[in-house]
Parts: sequence; C-alpha cells; structure tokens
Amino acid sequence: MRKVMIGTIEVIIVIGMLAVLGFGQSAPAARAATVTAILDNTSDRSVLIWTSDSRPQTLADVAKFRVNPGSKKRMVVNLGANGQVKFTASAGPPPDKSSVVGRILGSCVWQREPNAPPRTPYIVFNGSGLTCGSTGQ
Repeated sequence: MRKVMIGTIEVIIVIGMLAVLGFGQSAPAARAATVTAILDNTSDRSVLIWTSDSRPQTLADVAKFRVNPGSKKRMVVNLGANGQVKFTASAGPPPDKSSVVGRILGSCVWQREPNAPPRTPYIVFNGSGLTCGSTGQ
C-alpha cells in the first residue's frame, strides 16, 4: 500500500512539473494578419475578385465579390504566414448558373514587404488580366 501511495505522489509531482514547464501544451496560434485591399475594375464588364481563403461558394455570395465596371471596392483580406495573398478574377456565374465563379480571367499574388512602410494591395482588372500593385506610405 505504501509503494502505491509513493508511486501516486511521484506521478502527481511529475505531471505538475510538466504543466509548469509547459510540456504537452500546444503553442498559441499565430494571429492572422489582415490588410484592406483596393480592387479596381477598369474594364467595361463586371467581374468577381476573391482571395484563396475567401471565395464565392454560393450564388448568394456573388454580390460580396462583384466589382462593377469602372468602380473600386475595398476588401479586408488575410495574409498568409509568408505575407502573401493570391487574388483571382472570374466572369461570374454563366447564364445557366452551372458554376458560381464562372470562367477564370486572371490571378496575381501580392507580397507584403517585411521591412517596408505599410502598403495597401491595389488590385486592378483591366479586361485582359489581374495586376497586383501597392499603394500607401
């Protein structure tokens, strides 16, 4: 009986030490960085523009991602751990509604510069493709 009690106490001490030292605990999740991108449609047709982690899933989502001809729109986007975000443009749902995004018209990758002053992604659809640039300080 005495050996069982001593063994139990030893186990409790070891578990307590592990808890204090942080063993067995996962590291806190890194906060995702966000930035507000400016989407500029200089073409004469309406397009959908989205990012890799946030794309239209249903027909109800289409309005959220639509950028009308000759207009600009702001969109808060999540940056990857490497400071990148990929933007994609599409024609939107075809008349038969067989796809939510429709035909892909172009894509580009915006990269945050780690030692540069803060910049804002400036994404332009010009009718023939998508261009990633920056604006800011």
